[in-house]
Amino acid sequence: MINDNDKKQRQMRCSCFALAPVSLSTIFHKLRSLLSFTIGLWDSTTQLQAITKNYDRLQDTFQAELPLKRVWALVIEEDQ
Repeated sequence: MINDNDKKQRQMRCSCFALAPVSLSTIFHKLRSLLSFTIGLWDSTTQLQAITKNYDRLQDTFQAELPLKRVWALVIEEDQ
């Protein structure tokens, strides 16, 4: 059962969240900035570079879907 002191405390807590008057244009501008996004297009080279660069940081589920193995190889340089 809620007593009068609890009701007063709840009312006091709720009064802290009163909103200041805001113009409609300000609300529209904030909503537009929240909902706007950009789309970037990557070619296959950029995709492969991003995957190989960040593969270790991917979640295990993504690594399981795209199993890669790190291979080390010697590079023989030719005389110039």
